Amino acid sequence: LGTAAVCAALTGATAVWATDIEPRALAFAAANAAENGLASTVHPLRWDFTQPPPAEIAGRAFGLLLAADVTYFQAAAARVAELAIELVEPGGALLFVDGTDRPYDMDDNMEQLRAGLCADGLFSEETLFE
Repeated sequence: LGTAAVCAALTGATAVWATDIEPRALAFAAANAAENGLASTVHPLRWDFTQPPPAEIAGRAFGLLLAADVTYFQAAAARVAELAIELVEPGGALLFVDGTDRPYDMDDNMEQLRAGLCADGLFSEETLFE
């Protein structure tokens, strides 16, 4: 766990906040970062994204927002779209990292997310891999 955060740090990110609601996931992310020599770059942070951002990231905008495994349930799509608009700086990028072999149907959730992000013209869609 924390793979997206570690990959971001390994490819040049100077600071990465790896957020999750599950303490065990954060512990794995911290261990993964430490194992890769990135403990001072990857910062695990507990956050239920249905709530406002925690103080460490509230009011900030980022050049890159990696959203990994955030489309489990349909209600998440609208919230993720809101957060992307809030947390990605102008000219920044939003990258979704999610497998296509999930045991649940993500198509409706992803379509709702695309619609929420692209409707106001702030984001455009580019699929890198399927």
